[in-house]
Amino acid sequence: MKKRMIALLLTGVLFSLTVGIGCGKAAVENIASKKTEAVTAEEGRVLEGDDAGQKSQDGAEPADGGALEGDRAEPESRDGAEPADSKTEEGETEKQMALREKLGVPERISAPETNEGGVVRIIDAAVSVPDADSFVITSAESKTFGDSNMKTLVEPVLGEGGLYRLEPEGYEFLVSQGALLRRRLEQGDYEGEEERQNLEQTLETTEACIREMEGEVQKTKLALRMTIEEKLNSGQYVEILEGFTDWEQRTMHVGISRYGMILDSWPMEEQSRCTISKEQAEAVAEAYVERMGLSEELVLDFAGENEGMREDAGYVFAYVRTLGGVPVGYSGSKGLNLTVDDRGVRRLGYGDYVIGQEGKPAELLPFSEIQKIFEETSIRIFCEPGELKKISVDEIRLVYRFVPVSEWSSVSGHLVPAWEAFGTYQVLDENGVLRDSNPADRECLLAVSAVDGRILAGAEE
Repeated sequence: MKKRMIALLLTGVLFSLTVGIGCGKAAVENIASKKTEAVTAEEGRVLEGDDAGQKSQDGAEPADGGALEGDRAEPESRDGAEPADSKTEEGETEKQMALREKLGVPERISAPETNEGGVVRIIDAAVSVPDADSFVITSAESKTFGDSNMKTLVEPVLGEGGLYRLEPEGYEFLVSQGALLRRRLEQGDYEGEEERQNLEQTLETTEACIREMEGEVQKTKLALRMTIEEKLNSGQYVEILEGFTDWEQRTMHVGISRYGMILDSWPMEEQSRCTISKEQAEAVAEAYVERMGLSEELVLDFAGENEGMREDAGYVFAYVRTLGGVPVGYSGSKGLNLTVDDRGVRRLGYGDYVIGQEGKPAELLPFSEIQKIFEETSIRIFCEPGELKKISVDEIRLVYRFVPVSEWSSVSGHLVPAWEAFGTYQVLDENGVLRDSNPADRECLLAVSAVDGRILAGAEE
């Protein structure tokens, strides 16, 4: 999944923390712990024609629990999709084969290697189609979290320990800061001897502050109610809930907003280890999906193992909603994302859609037109620090993609049939080392509307 998962899942809530040097009360007073939020819309243009559905105005959102007025109700399990056709000898259903024939979709496409502006691009991709014979364009809203569904969704995840905060204020930040400093020193993440000495001095001071405060640390239990208001860059306010919870083998930081929740190992910079098999990890993930009461609503869409640029070990599992048996593509902020290692779930993020019950039938373009767009469009990637050197597209698939009603709001929009391209990329970092992207990040490199060929995400401006 995307490396910006935490910020996206909280609809732009960025936890920006800055340490102050000194101990005790002075240290806490010097800590600038500011939370800023920015509502960002997924790139793309809204389809013209039908209304986009209930639009957020002056901060108004759907009622708690995600229920919308009128005919916008939560779809039933798996959207009432019909049982899949029996598979052919080739491994695809009759519907899939018929869809391939109708749109002229090959099983694989290749394009000549290109080099544009020093960036090599390779397309050698398997092309998959869903088990469906019809598509629609339908309204969708971001599902909201509220007090009414805390007990049904959040409480089962937290377990008996519930949610708490640590006092005195600022202690938890110092612990996270110390973990980050130790990790940077261990990995040699500094430039020159002077910076290394500064890091060591800052770590020494931070650890002294932690020792001074440890005797006063207390846990204060928090009610599962979103009572903290944070101001967005747009000037609106949003309710959030933050705290910690103790799972079976680790302490987790919890963040819940109107549009999603995240849980991450605390301190967040903690390294993990993973020696279990992918099958064992998936069993752990499935157990948590069931624990959240979502096993009948979401399907496993992607499973991968962390490697490449990121140091975290573990397996990543992404679960998504479906519409008529077609996956609603994971967007980084919508869907259930779990990272599993030897000690269990080390990271969890969840956001979802409420999908309109009726949609306008959609006719899809021949795949030859889509293929031409993929071959001729320059791709833009928001990647790790460094210089982008290579893009490799190895998978293209047909899904539903959320298109926001405007660039200023990602709350309301449409689900549109779209072709999404996935793959990997290479970046030349500041040390001159060529690094591969992490396949487990599952980043969509380019998205194209299957209805009219519009670029929905990933193209250069």
